Amino acid sequence: MQHWKRKARGKQIKARERYQPDSDSDSNLSTDDSDWEEAHGIIGQMHGPEGQPLQKKYFPIRYLGKGTFAKVWLVYDVVENTYRAMKVVNPKYFQEARDEIKLMKDIKKHDPDGNEKVIHMVDCFKYSNDDDERFICIITEILGYEVSKVIRKYQEVPIKMVKKITKDLLEGMNFIHKNKIIHTDLKPENMLLTDPGKRIRESIEIFEGFNPHKTYIETMEELLPSDFSTFNKEKKKRIKKKVKKNALQSWQNKMLEHLTIEDLEEEDSNTKKIEIIDNKDNENNDVKLNIEKIDKGSDSDNESNNKSDSDSDSDSDSDSDSDSDYSDIEVDEEKIGIKVVDFGNSCWVDNHLSDDIQTRQYRAPEAMIHDDYDTKSDIWSVGCIVFELLTGDFLFNPERVNNKPGHRHDEDEDEIRDREHLYLMYKYLGKMPVDYALEVEYTDIYFDEKGRIKGPRDDRKKYKKVNYYPLEQLLENEYSFTKEDSLKIASFLYPMFKYIPKERASAEECLQHEWLRDT
Repeated sequence: MQHWKRKARGKQIKARERYQPDSDSDSNLSTDDSDWEEAHGIIGQMHGPEGQPLQKKYFPIRYLGKGTFAKVWLVYDVVENTYRAMKVVNPKYFQEARDEIKLMKDIKKHDPDGNEKVIHMVDCFKYSNDDDERFICIITEILGYEVSKVIRKYQEVPIKMVKKITKDLLEGMNFIHKNKIIHTDLKPENMLLTDPGKRIRESIEIFEGFNPHKTYIETMEELLPSDFSTFNKEKKKRIKKKVKKNALQSWQNKMLEHLTIEDLEEEDSNTKKIEIIDNKDNENNDVKLNIEKIDKGSDSDNESNNKSDSDSDSDSDSDSDSDSDYSDIEVDEEKIGIKVVDFGNSCWVDNHLSDDIQTRQYRAPEAMIHDDYDTKSDIWSVGCIVFELLTGDFLFNPERVNNKPGHRHDEDEDEIRDREHLYLMYKYLGKMPVDYALEVEYTDIYFDEKGRIKGPRDDRKKYKKVNYYPLEQLLENEYSFTKEDSLKIASFLYPMFKYIPKERASAEECLQHEWLRDT
């Protein structure tokens, strides 16, 4: 019997306490869709028609993680002899997944080899389980941990690493923006390391120990006619096509004689481990997508398909997560690279799919005050991410209304929190240009006739006076950066934080900034 388990955790590193996630947020990376969990404890047998691997080629090896809208698996491509990630989308969001695929096909058209700093889709297909429910499966390259986990590992990421991550992020944005695509939900959870990481490498190494490719080739050869070598090219092609179906069935049966892959719970329900065991005595050779044992609050270790709601929060530091040990996350500080993932909320410049965009802490002002948004909204999010990488804290994290004592329930809580959010922008970036504040759609909701932020009904003067605290002072005083570094960082960030989108720096302009020249 062969076992593989994660190594015992070492000394815990407690992450900086940042916030508590909204209980009603629908875009949290590690929040369950309870209806899906209850209805799909097991999502059908993990094989295609007649017991073959999915799409006659993809064999699941390991569950990697989940989001509200999708589960992700490490799979082996039997035909191509390679390893991929497979995202299985909740059937409730079938149409949204189709929209995501349209965008990813557009990206692939402009980047057929996957060289850009965005995730590369290899394949996609529909899959029906035993209950005839339709799932969309998206096959992508394998990537590693979320950048949010890197932030929690370091708390304040070394500046050299921040520059490398920032450069990759901006290169990814420059690519999609030039192709008229807006991501609309940039955040550290939607940025993955290009290095798959030790746990995935170990899973592949174990699976390779069973010689999957050699077994497939031998199985094919066993099923070919003895006089196959005498056939002409066309006949060989026809014979191979016929043999392939039986070969895949036989290959899978041979593999399952030796192993099964299961999700197991540890005593700590927020961590997962995989056990690969000898399966010779197992009467049931079906590989299943087992999600019964994946608890609420557990993190996704790979990409997921998140959908922002009107006031969604990033939840990368839930209670259970803040006490986790991230020392097992390997980061090569010299070679670190990232790719942008999750285009489930994305759209085209000339075809917006939603008016409600961006996770709260990375939300641009135009998304709150209902001005038209474009690629520059992504740039605002980049600025927020850079600050978070450098400091371990959010730059803008307005307090939840329901956490405030005595708040009025007859006022719209989103609007109250938006005002608090705008106040923080005024505090660190200065006041919004009056002309712009007074011309947007929601000017009467958020601003008075002088462009000042309106306070809540019980305190209309609350935001009349804002004590300006510029970024360079914030960085120097609160995070101990030198004055020189603080000024350089601030000069890099300010162009991303222009209130008027058309005045905001583009990704290409940001890449030319002197702060990135040594990267």
